[in-house]
Formats: sequence, C-alpha cells, structure tokens
Amino acid sequence: MKTKFLLFVLLYTQFCTSQDGILLNTPDATNGYSLFSTSGSTYLVDNCGEIVKTWPVYSPTRHCKLLPDGNLIYMTSSTITELNWNNQVVNSVQLNELGLVLEYEVVKLKNGNYLCVAREEVSLQRFQEYGYDIPNTFPTQSDVVVELDGNSGKVVWRWNLLDHVIQDKFPAKKAYGVIKDHPEKININAIATFDWEFTESFMINGMDYNEDLDQIVLSVRKVCEIVIIDHSTTTEQAKGSTGGKYNKGGDLLYRYGNPANYKRATPNDQQLYFQHNPNWIKYGEHKDKIMVFNNLLSKESYSTVQIIDPPIRPDGSYTLENDQPYMPLTPAVEYGATQNKVKIWSGYTSGAKVLPNGNIVITEGRTAKIYEIDPDGNVLWNYAVPLSGYLFRSERYSHDYPAFIGKQLTPMGNVESPPSNYACSLYSSTDETADENKVIFKQYSDLINISSSIDFDMRAYNLQGQLLSSLQSQNQQIDWVHNLSDQIVILQIIMGNQITSKKVFIY
Repeated sequence: MKTKFLLFVLLYTQFCTSQDGILLNTPDATNGYSLFSTSGSTYLVDNCGEIVKTWPVYSPTRHCKLLPDGNLIYMTSSTITELNWNNQVVNSVQLNELGLVLEYEVVKLKNGNYLCVAREEVSLQRFQEYGYDIPNTFPTQSDVVVELDGNSGKVVWRWNLLDHVIQDKFPAKKAYGVIKDHPEKININAIATFDWEFTESFMINGMDYNEDLDQIVLSVRKVCEIVIIDHSTTTEQAKGSTGGKYNKGGDLLYRYGNPANYKRATPNDQQLYFQHNPNWIKYGEHKDKIMVFNNLLSKESYSTVQIIDPPIRPDGSYTLENDQPYMPLTPAVEYGATQNKVKIWSGYTSGAKVLPNGNIVITEGRTAKIYEIDPDGNVLWNYAVPLSGYLFRSERYSHDYPAFIGKQLTPMGNVESPPSNYACSLYSSTDETADENKVIFKQYSDLINISSSIDFDMRAYNLQGQLLSSLQSQNQQIDWVHNLSDQIVILQIIMGNQITSKKVFIY
C-alpha cells in the first residue's frame, strides 16, 4: 500500500506539468499497448509511450479499434474499412443509402457483418407528428442502429429510435399515451437542450453488442440514459412492439440513468449525465455487468465511471415491478467520486472498459489523457496524448491479445517532441506462478486436449478474429471437440491474471 500511495503522489506531481506522453508506468499496470488517433495518424504505443505501430488513419470521432486478427477497423460517415498490419485495405464497404450517415461506433459481428450507430435524415415535421414540442430546437436527424452486409454494405437490419417514442401532450398526434405506463418507450419531449448547436435529436453516442444475449446497449446522450434493445428481431419487427427473442420487437428491454424520463422517479434519482461508451464487462468480479463513463455531474466538477448490475433473468429478459423504475437506482461501483483515488472530468467524449486482468482503462476525452486504474481506484498508468485537443476514446490491449501474435512490435520513438521526461521502464508481465501452472496441449484428429495444474478458461479464434469456442475447464482439463481442418486457430488460455496465447494448425 505504501508503494501505491507514493505512486499516486508521483502522478499528481506529473499533473502539475503540461507534459505530453507517458506520465506514469508502474509494475502493476497491464503489460500491453494503447491505441489512439491524433495528428493525422493512428498510433499503437507501449507502456513507455513509444510507438510500435502506425497507421495512416485519423478518425477522431469514429475511433479505430484493433480486431483480434490484427486488422485495424475504422469508419467514415459512409465507409467501413479494415487495414491489415501492412496498412493494406483488406475490406472496405460503402454505405450507399441516401439520408443515412454512420456515426461513432462500429462492431464487427461473428457473421462478418458490421453493426453501426447511424443518423437518418428526418424532417422537423415528422418529429412534430410524434408530438415533439421543445421550443427553439429544430432536430432533423433520428438515431438508428444498422447492420451492414460485410461484403456489399447493404443495410440488412435496422432499428430506429423514432419508432419507439411516446408523448402525452397531444392526443390527436402519434405516439400519444401515459408515459408512466410505457417504460419501454422514450419520451420524445425529454430530450435535453444541452449543447444544441447540432441537428441530431436523441444523440446515440456509443454502443456495445452482447453476442450471448443478442442484445445491444446504447448510450442516448440527450436523455441521459443507457438503454438495451433486442437484435434478434427482423427489421419489420424492430419497428414495432412484438417479435424477436424477447417478444418486445424494437421496444426497450431495459434502461438506466434517469427514471424521471418515464415518470417512475424524481429528478433527484438521476444518475447519468450525457454519458458515453456503455459496454458489457467481460472480465473480473463484475463480469456481465455494464460499465459506462458518466460525463458531467450536476453541480459538481467531476465525472465518474459507473458499474451497473441490471436485474437480468436467466432467459436474458429484465425484471420490472409494477409502477417501479428499472433497478438498480444507483451503481454497484463508482470510480471518480469524491471518496475515490482517481479524479476525472470530461464534459464530452470519453470512455472506460475493464481489461482482462481486472484493471480498468479510462479515456478522459477533454484532456486527452488515458488512465489505467486497479479495482480499488489506484492509478497504475497514465499517458497524455500529444497534439490532441480532445480524445473521443482510446483502446488498450494486453500483450497477449491475439492481434499481436507473430507481429513485430519494436519501439521506434515517441509521438511527442521533445519526448516525455518521465523516467519510464518496461516491466515483464510474467506471473510468478507461470512455471508451476504450465499449460499442456495434446492434439488429436478431432479434438485438442488442454490441461494445467489449475482451472482455466479457453477461447479459440480463427485468423479473422471470430470466436470459435469458449469453454471452462473441468478438473483442470478441456477437451475441445471441433470439426475443423486445414486452418490455423489461436487458442487463448486465461488463468487468473495470466493469459497465454498459442497458434495451432489443425490438420
């Protein structure tokens, strides 16, 4: 604890400078790499801020991500592109639908298609037909989610938020009803007028996809809520209130952050303010809960990172008591509040995600800083992105991330000039128990046997980054039975904080 306290003091000493680049690197930080866009390029840097890879791509508000196969994925308002490690275009699809613009987020699905946030041109008159009545505002875009064919770019699935609104002002207009009785709908007149210099309406600014549940979580900035919708519907079902795995059509399955919007709580119960980057947690003690960056808290000059524990049933639906708001009313865990060690603030952009070792990476967009903290809130790593007025988001990857297998990751200088004066050293991530927890692989014609001295999880990926199998060991063993032949797979073995990757040719 003394060491962590000294490191925390050192970090705040660094805050007193305007230095760019690496500000803090500790032995407890993830041994890995960070990805961000700045100054016309996208960079992958090591824990000391040295560049190990550069792509000639700048995507400030539609941030780049590194797929497990090593491809960089990014999008413009009309195109989704994947570049391989040699900066060659391996796939590029063009959205060719008039009146539709891609925004903020793209997720590559297992079937090779792309799930995207988008905006659709809509007349002000159409908003007014749904009872829209917010003075001196003139929205001309509705928020949608689309799935694009991975080869043609054709829209194969669509969900439009405007199909799932309610209003209680005009009985003769569309979507009229009792708001309290319809928590599955969004009040079209609950849209905040905060920063209304744009033409968007609800402003979906972030998204994540849960393959197991076939659900999508969305950040709806201007109603200060995150919502969950069903992806298993057809496009026609997504327009209505029936159909799909959960028989709710495109209506909301769950929502959190501002229950006063559907009149089942008071404004004092609001938890989220203009949030970003909701995502399902994949690792650690809070696995399967949802993390979100909460941007601007009322009457306070700080932001927080929240972990939310939705009341999910075994079938993937969510409990809701009569006349009550969706639970919980408050987060299970909150970082950045006054009692926590890490202090963050950004009125816009930003994000947070749990890493495989249980630590948390935080992007503070307003200052273009990236933090890694441990589950107790201690800051373990801190980097200030150079030449960047703000940062929409960053990504951070463990050195064992499948994208890095067989790749050259030689440090070749810093992004900033002059380089940071922080005395940085790289630390090995080798677990002390690695030798005694050796993993043994035995390959047969139709299965691979994996064993170790402790229980472990296994994930198998193909070279396109698609998850082929995810298994948990029984009695320290896994028999992965497959029907594959003549291809390379990447096996990822997770034992606590230790992650081992192995490339296997299946003959």
